[in-house]
Amino acid sequence: MIYSSCAECESSSSVSDVEQNSVSSSSVTLAKPCKTDSTDTCEYGSLTDARDGQIYKTVKIGDQWWMAENLNFKTNRSRCYNDSLKYCETYGRLYSWIDAVDMNESECGDTGYLCSAPEVTQGVCPLGWHLPTKTEFETLVLAVGGSWNEWNGWSCHGSLVSIASWKKNIYSKKYDEFGFAALPAGHWKVAQHRKERDRYEYEGEGTCFWSATDIYDFAAHCMTESGYLNNYDKGYATSVRCIKD
Repeated sequence: MIYSSCAECESSSSVSDVEQNSVSSSSVTLAKPCKTDSTDTCEYGSLTDARDGQIYKTVKIGDQWWMAENLNFKTNRSRCYNDSLKYCETYGRLYSWIDAVDMNESECGDTGYLCSAPEVTQGVCPLGWHLPTKTEFETLVLAVGGSWNEWNGWSCHGSLVSIASWKKNIYSKKYDEFGFAALPAGHWKVAQHRKERDRYEYEGEGTCFWSATDIYDFAAHCMTESGYLNNYDKGYATSVRCIKD
């Protein structure tokens, strides 16, 4: 599931949900808050995707360069929320994990679960950028002042969350202090039981960004807007943010 509030994330995470962190805080360059409601001094750039000409805003956080917008490159398997192009214009596209790592059914099986990707893989990202690893997401969370402990996993942090677009005021303290601007794109969920149906859900309430790091045959790591490293079913379709090589 997508955790739609800090309190829910903190109470639901545990060592069984996430692996121990692999990044030392002493090795991470801390980023300085650079954005408020009235000022914006973040270091931005731009990325032109040569495949379709789309231009994306980018932002430097600590020593990393990130896309500051969700990827919107159309693939055969990617989706728009509710199958409506207006959501792609706002949130970018939703990708299954095998789509995000740019693999296919012949490699991963019909379910998409029977393969693993290299830790560093371009995946669906533009040339010169790649799908983040779990370690690169951990570095981002530490760079913006987040933390990890063995009981709660990664702490929730509102500083990566976009100021606009959220249906609920779920973060009471900090918004988008570093220009990352995580958007509540929701996801497409694969039915887990015969009584369920595949469906779109959580638009306006939550998001998760795929990593190239899987954890089980059926699941891979993704990062929620709050910095929580979740284990997501590889068949789900959710957002992608690329990091510069």
